[in-house]
Amino acid sequence: MDFSSVTESWVDGQIGASVYDYGDSEPLTDDLRSSKQKAIEAAYSLDDLSLLKLLAQSKGGLLNSNLRKQTWPLLLTEASVTENEFPEVPHPDESQVQLDIDRSFVYYPQFENDEQCAEARQKLSKVIVTVLRRNPQLRYYQGYHDVAQVVYLVMDDVHKSIQVLEKISLLYLRDFMLPSMGYTLDHLDFIPSLVTELDSQTGEQIKEVRPVYGISSVLTWFAHDIPDFSTVCLLFDFILASGTMATPLFIYASLTSLRSDELSSLDPDDTDIINCVLNTFPKTEHGTVSRCIQQAQKLASKTTLENYPAWHKLSNYSVLKTTAAQSPQAESPSESILSSTSMSSSATAPSLINSYLSLQIKESEVREENERLARQKLIDKRTQQREQNKLTKRHPSSSISIRRIFFFSLCIGLTSVIVAMFISPKDSRSYLTRQFEAGIQGSLQLLHRIATGQHSF
Repeated sequence: MDFSSVTESWVDGQIGASVYDYGDSEPLTDDLRSSKQKAIEAAYSLDDLSLLKLLAQSKGGLLNSNLRKQTWPLLLTEASVTENEFPEVPHPDESQVQLDIDRSFVYYPQFENDEQCAEARQKLSKVIVTVLRRNPQLRYYQGYHDVAQVVYLVMDDVHKSIQVLEKISLLYLRDFMLPSMGYTLDHLDFIPSLVTELDSQTGEQIKEVRPVYGISSVLTWFAHDIPDFSTVCLLFDFILASGTMATPLFIYASLTSLRSDELSSLDPDDTDIINCVLNTFPKTEHGTVSRCIQQAQKLASKTTLENYPAWHKLSNYSVLKTTAAQSPQAESPSESILSSTSMSSSATAPSLINSYLSLQIKESEVREENERLARQKLIDKRTQQREQNKLTKRHPSSSISIRRIFFFSLCIGLTSVIVAMFISPKDSRSYLTRQFEAGIQGSLQLLHRIATGQHSF
């Protein structure tokens, strides 16, 4: 096969349009799969990044782990990494890493014995810890190990896994690895608007629910929620080839819009139930994921994140505005794929990435302090309310019981005064009336003091 003859038009002509049709849930035929594999190998040999991205985002993705092992690093070539291979200074989050490592490799692969699983976990731990030690500014988050696990299983080599995971962390996941949780929530805030773009009724139904329900899917590129390795790899292919962190948001919005029938059966005013349902990741088959990818492609071709209010809350140093920004809109999904090249080498040079990270760290510290002050203000308010409640309930008798006793006493007193007015001489009734009014006023003042805790017995 003459590699020089492999072009985009060749892919279209030889493999056929069906290779781009994610609406067709049927897998590739053996002939198409073979042709596509040759095309991927050709694109890799020619160092043709545009063609490689086109193939990675077409039906079937990059097909298998052997091809991914070759091509994923090429999709991430724009970012260099540090040369200090295995730093010795510990990272403060390593204890949490170990807790998650102990829960890794649950769905895949199927190990023959416990020793194989223990060895794989040890290597995975080394991959994650090394990336964190190389970049001590980054914080570990729960679910990061799910991404690392997929990378390790594909690369099948500790050193290569470190290289790929570090680039993914710095280019794509950086916002989630900062001290403040606010940057993560900023990403998720796009979800309701994107769902509305696809299905206005579903978007209207979920708009009052804070989209934290999407956190595990977006932060792990769906690796935490989908138990099928080949499906997860297909999504990784699509995200890496797109070059933008907008892609997981588009995919998640597409997945949510496909649940419209399920969501429409719920009470639109019961946000707790809606949130509960959204927190339950739907059962996904290969065809479902394919439809989501196709819909995400169409969504990416007609809109950008800049069109939504959540864009204005984003940090200027967010990956969504810098190293993993969305490409300009294209007229068709295929044109969108071809235009989705990563930032230029100069734009993603290590020095610039480090600058983004340093600025984000400073910004995050300010944001975290503001969040801390807001939390403290809320705590102080609740403490003050509790103290007020304690004053109200200082006695064994509840305030309600006290009020009842006082009310009955007041009624008895009132009855006595009225009776006295009727049986007393006329010349003394005006005096009794004045005394009655004064008594009522004093009683009301005392009742108010008891109710507010200003008076105790």
